[in-house]
Amino acid sequence: MLKPEDIQSKEFETKLRGYDRDQVDDFLDEIISDMTVLYRDNTELTGRVKQMSDELALFRARETEAEKAIELAKYQCEEMKKNAQLEAKEIIQRARIESETVLHNIENNKLKMKQICTELLEKINNM
Repeated sequence: MLKPEDIQSKEFETKLRGYDRDQVDDFLDEIISDMTVLYRDNTELTGRVKQMSDELALFRARETEAEKAIELAKYQCEEMKKNAQLEAKEIIQRARIESETVLHNIENNKLKMKQICTELLEKINNM
């Protein structure tokens, strides 16, 4: 790509029936001025494109990390749910066993009390 300096430093041979040198120089000055603006804008825009590309790459990397974190969180939630369900089943099973034990003890105590009552009644009747 031509730079404004390339246009400014360009030398042409003079010929007998050539163009008016002042007109050519004036026109080249206009071109140089426009090229300088365009070149500066192009350089600035190229830099901005690179910066935005770098930022985009960073955002994509962060997006990938966020997606992985979400997947991990989902997995952990599922594992916690499964563990909670297993624990709930175990608690219910232990509660059933304990209630059966308590009921069995109550029945045994009931029978013992009945037997004691019967013995007491017999003693009372025998007196």
